[in-house]
Amino acid sequence: MPESNSINGKWAVDSTTVYQFNEDGTGSLILPSDEYAFTYTVTDGVLSIDFENNNAKDREYEYSIEKGVLTIKDTSTYGDTYTLTSVE
Repeated sequence: MPESNSINGKWAVDSTTVYQFNEDGTGSLILPSDEYAFTYTVTDGVLSIDFENNNAKDREYEYSIEKGVLTIKDTSTYGDTYTLTSVE
């Protein structure tokens, strides 16, 4: 389980979608039938994800972590908000 204020670790969007954030700034979006590698940065409350595969959209999110819950809000025109839970 990640440290209380650390994005490092695995975070589940739902029962089939997981984000893995590694300490070295790499990670992956894990789906049942595929996995998309990315690099990420965290600066001033903004999470930036740069996917290696051009089929996946790069995104920036405002984020917060509280009690094992990662909340991310898309900063693009979509503005969607997602709540992810920490998984082991």
